[in-house]
Amino acid sequence: MATVVPFNHFLLVPVWEEKKAIEAEHPEWKGLSTSGTEVPSLDASKRNIAAIGSIITLFFSFALLYRPAKIYQKVPTADELKNLPKIENKGISKLDDKKIPKIKRDSEE
Repeated sequence: MATVVPFNHFLLVPVWEEKKAIEAEHPEWKGLSTSGTEVPSLDASKRNIAAIGSIITLFFSFALLYRPAKIYQKVPTADELKNLPKIENKGISKLDDKKIPKIKRDSEE
């Protein structure tokens, strides 16, 4: 999104507005077909340069904005989860009056 929005706003919207202005000035051009038209190689190379530039911009912005997830985080074992300290709810007014179900442990059964 960080690349698409500025690209759309600064490059595509002005071209689209210019196209609409030209069509309003020359309504007979709307009916013209462009199928079968050959594009000169100079114009085709401009298109290719623009495509390569936008792809490079996309990769560059991805490299700047990408933040990988932290890896190698220690996953707690079942024994570590069982030995977690109990949390007392005394002094917390919202929890004092509510019934909190107790979790049965293997040692309590």
